[in-house]
Amino acid sequence: MLALAILLQTFVGLPRQVQRSMAFLPGDWDQAVVADTKGSNDFRIGVWDVWLHQYFPQNAFWGRGFGLKPYEIMAVLPYTTNSGEFAEYSRDEAFVVSGNLHNGFYSIIDRFGVVGLIFFLSWTFFVLKRLFQYLRKSREGPLDPSLQWLAIYIMTFTLCYLPGALRFENFLPAHLMLVAAFFAIYKQRKTSAETAETVCPEPADKAPVLARGHRSDPVTL
Repeated sequence: MLALAILLQTFVGLPRQVQRSMAFLPGDWDQAVVADTKGSNDFRIGVWDVWLHQYFPQNAFWGRGFGLKPYEIMAVLPYTTNSGEFAEYSRDEAFVVSGNLHNGFYSIIDRFGVVGLIFFLSWTFFVLKRLFQYLRKSREGPLDPSLQWLAIYIMTFTLCYLPGALRFENFLPAHLMLVAAFFAIYKQRKTSAETAETVCPEPADKAPVLARGHRSDPVTL
């Protein structure tokens, strides 16, 4: 796919939004896109360097938590309002103070420290494992588009967050809501199937068969 995209750019041309996500690869990219990509990478590296050397060592274990002190709010404000009156921090340090690290792993550590990172990765492993098990078993059971879509979306959303730019406090509520919705719907589906089986038990030799040849038993984790 990457090779095809590079060939299309060479002979046809791709939209700048597409080039922006691939400009790190060799190719005949728009120079404005290349310059924008380099500027973005330099900005991220600058922010990470400030955080790693000035903030992480003092807060490695438990993190810095949430919220800003009054003087920190005033110091960060200029980089939102374009007013330099209270510019006490450099641009890169202002982003660090506000918790806008543009990296999922760093954002978790910054908020909750290494301890929080361990808990989060353990939770993530548990959730992704259960979702993967469901998707694998759902291939042999009845189709349930809502659950299957939720499982795929949660896995993609979670894995893309870790190297992405979203703050942890913006990611976590949506993540927990989606996971809770998945398991609530799954539990409801399972309870309904068990109730139906108890009220109207069906002989094994008369169980409905799906078009692809599988029985319509509820998928269990």
